[in-house]
Amino acid sequence: MSEERMRVNLAEGSVSFCFPSAAAEALRQEIQALMERMRAIANAASGSHRAATCAASGTKVCVCAE
Repeated sequence: MSEERMRVNLAEGSVSFCFPSAAAEALRQEIQALMERMRAIANAASGSHRAATCAASGTKVCVCAE
């Protein structure tokens, strides 16, 4: 069984570890699902305000509906 190396960047450095490819894929899917749920919560909580990120600069902006 092949293994994947994963690096987690932290404020004070990073840590890396190996685990099976199937576990890496399962983790990727769970993180993707978590991000989708967080986006849904943020969109629901913002009402007429929506957070967006500029693709060119990465700057976070607030898009307000009039």
